[in-house]
Amino acid sequence: MKNVQLISISSTWMNTLPMTLSLLEEYANQDLQLQDVNYLPYIFHTHKQSVLDFAPKIPVDVAGATLYIWNENRSLKLLKHIKENNPNCIIVVGGGNAPYYDDAAIKFLQKNPFVDFIIHKEGEVPFTQILKYSKGLIDKSQIQSVSFIENGKYYRNPLGKFIQLDTPSPYQNKNFLQTMDEIDSLGLLRGTVWETNRGCPYSCTYCDWGGLVQQKIRKIPDNRLYNEMEFLVQNMDEVFFGDANFGIFQRDVEIAEQIVHLYETLENPRLKVLHTGNAKNTTDRVYHIGKLLSKYNLQRSGVSLSLQTYTDEALKNVKRDNIKKEAYQELTKRFINEGIPVYTDMIINLPGETFESYLDSLEIVLEGDVVDIRTFLVEMYPNSEISQDIEKFKLKTKRNLVFKGWDEDENEYTEQIYETYSMTEEESRKIRKLTIMIDILHQGKYFYFIAKYLKQAYGIRYVDFYLDLFKNSQGLIKLLANDFHF
Repeated sequence: MKNVQLISISSTWMNTLPMTLSLLEEYANQDLQLQDVNYLPYIFHTHKQSVLDFAPKIPVDVAGATLYIWNENRSLKLLKHIKENNPNCIIVVGGGNAPYYDDAAIKFLQKNPFVDFIIHKEGEVPFTQILKYSKGLIDKSQIQSVSFIENGKYYRNPLGKFIQLDTPSPYQNKNFLQTMDEIDSLGLLRGTVWETNRGCPYSCTYCDWGGLVQQKIRKIPDNRLYNEMEFLVQNMDEVFFGDANFGIFQRDVEIAEQIVHLYETLENPRLKVLHTGNAKNTTDRVYHIGKLLSKYNLQRSGVSLSLQTYTDEALKNVKRDNIKKEAYQELTKRFINEGIPVYTDMIINLPGETFESYLDSLEIVLEGDVVDIRTFLVEMYPNSEISQDIEKFKLKTKRNLVFKGWDEDENEYTEQIYETYSMTEEESRKIRKLTIMIDILHQGKYFYFIAKYLKQAYGIRYVDFYLDLFKNSQGLIKLLANDFHF
C-alpha cells in the first residue's frame, strides 16, 4: 500500500476547499491497479500556524502540491520537510506556479532538488501515471507532461492530451468532505471552485489560463453538473466558478437558471455568493445570467465586466480581444437600469499603455457609472507569455508581499510590473494613487455629483476634474494630494 499526501494551501482571501486534489484522487481511483493507494487527509489551510505543524506523522510514499502565487514558498518548505523525513518519497508539483518553460523548469529543479517531477498543464493523467511509476508498473519515460532531472540531465516528456472531462465528481470524496468539517471547526465560511468547462479560446499574454490548459473549451457533462449543483447550493457559502468565460455557451444561462431554481425550492439553501468570470463578447447571455443571479443577491459585489484597457497598442501587445466599447456601454446601461450593480477590472502597466491613454480608458469606465472600478498592476505569472517578453517590452518588476508567514521563509510574494517601454515608474505610481482616490471620492460619492454636473454642463472629463482637484485644492484634499505626490 502506498501512502499519498496531497497539498493545496488556501489563499488568505478565501477559504477554498481543495477540489483540485479530490479531482486527482477520484481520477486515479478509476485505475484498477491503484485501488490499494491510501490518501492521507489533505493539507490545505495553514494560516495561523507554521506549515510544518501540518506535516504528516506517518511515512509517505508520494507527496504532491499545487503551487500558486499565494502558497508556493510554504508548499515547497513542507515538501522539502517531507522528503527529509521520507528519503524515498516521490515529490511532485503542479499548478499555476509550477514552471512550464524549460529554462525556468531547469532552474526550479536545480534550486529544489527534492522535487522529482514537475507536472505541466493538466494533472489528472500524469499524476495517475506517477502513482503507477511509484509501484513499478511503468517507466519514467511513460509519464506524460512532466519534466525532471536524472543524473544531472534535464528531461521533458511529451505533453499528453486530456480530451474528455467525463470524470468522477470531486465533491463526494471523503477527504474533500473532511475539509468541510475542518473549516466548520475553525468557524470559517466554506468556499470551493466549480468547473462547468475547462479551457480558454483567448491568448492574453498576462494570463496563464489559456496556456496552462488546452485552448479548446471542453464541457463537463450535464449529468455530473446538475448533481453537483444541488450539493453546492446546499453545502457551500461561496462558489468560485473555475470557468475562464462563463456565459460563452447557451448552456451557461441554463446553469444559472437551475441554480436559481434550486435556491428557490431547496429548504434552507446555504449558498450566499457566486463569483463568475464572465465572457467578454456574449452580451445577451451575460446580461441574462447577471439578472438571474442578482435576483437573490448571489453576486453581491455585482456583475463583473472585465475591461482592462481600450488602448489599441496595449491590446495588441498582450494579444487581448477586448469587449467592444459599444457592447460594454450597452451592458452597463442595461444592468444599471435594472438596478443590478456592475464592477469593472482595469490593469495598470500593460506594455503600450501610456499615462494619457490609461486616462482615456478610465474615462470610458467612469462614464458607465459602474459601482466599483478595480485596478491592478500587471502581475508577472511565471507561466504567462509576458514573462518571456521582459526585454521586448522593457519590463521592470518588483516583489509584492501577499502573505506574511509564520516564519520569514513562509512569506508569499507576487512579481508586479512597475515600468514598461511606454510608461515610467513615476507615471504608473501616479495612476495607481489616482485610481485609489477616485475609488474613495467618486465611487464613495463624496465628489460624485459635483464631477457629474461638471461633465454634463461643461464637458469636463471626470479624470481631468480629479487631477485638477488634487493639484489645486487646499485643506484635506491638499494633504491627500501631497501624500500621494500629485
